[in-house]
Amino acid sequence: MNRPVIGRKNYLFLGSDNGGKAAAIHYSIMASAKSNHAEPFAYVRDLLVQIPVRLPGDLSDLLPDEWLKSHSDARRR
Repeated sequence: MNRPVIGRKNYLFLGSDNGGKAAAIHYSIMASAKSNHAEPFAYVRDLLVQIPVRLPGDLSDLLPDEWLKSHSDARRR
């Protein structure tokens, strides 16, 4: 089975360990949104609005599958 590969040797040139960690987080968020059939940019845009105004323990409804329940218009076809 063929699987998509993101990055490969490009990850060698992220600049620092922190840059690599940040890239891994961003790619993970985007891949999670796509695998749950959420429109990635709508999902990330809403995350960037919602996360700063929430308590750290109150983020479970921002997971892509839960997020789609209240944002059905952002479902990918």
